Amino acid sequence: TENAELIPLTIHGTEAIFFLDNLGAYHLIWDDGDYILYMLANVDKNTFLEIAESIKKAE
Repeated sequence: TENAELIPLTIHGTEAIFFLDNLGAYHLIWDDGDYILYMLANVDKNTFLEIAESIKKAE
């Protein structure tokens, strides 16, 4: 998104890019080694990050 501040984060020990778009939605992109994951939601920041941290590979 134009003029968005990209914020580096770590999700499960993996580097991720986090940003808020101009419509108020949060975005997160990360590579878990097998997949590139993209998450988008219009919830508060803490809830968004809790959801991201809860994502795990199915066994």
